[in-house]
Amino acid sequence: MLSQPDPESPRSTVFVIGATGFIGRRLAEQLLGNGYRVIAMIRPNRQHDPRVPSACEQVPVDLMDTG
Repeated sequence: MLSQPDPESPRSTVFVIGATGFIGRRLAEQLLGNGYRVIAMIRPNRQHDPRVPSACEQVPVDLMDTG
């Protein structure tokens, strides 16, 4: 059971890697349902991934980018 986030706390935003997968999507949905702001990493060649819960912000990220 997740506690409700404090809107004044920077911890109220969560970055989820794997939000398109079986577990990550459910985690993102749970976090959203508990009032967290969820930012989901998506592959860099996409601007939007329909598998990510619609209330998530989506950010294209290349984990191999060293710059």
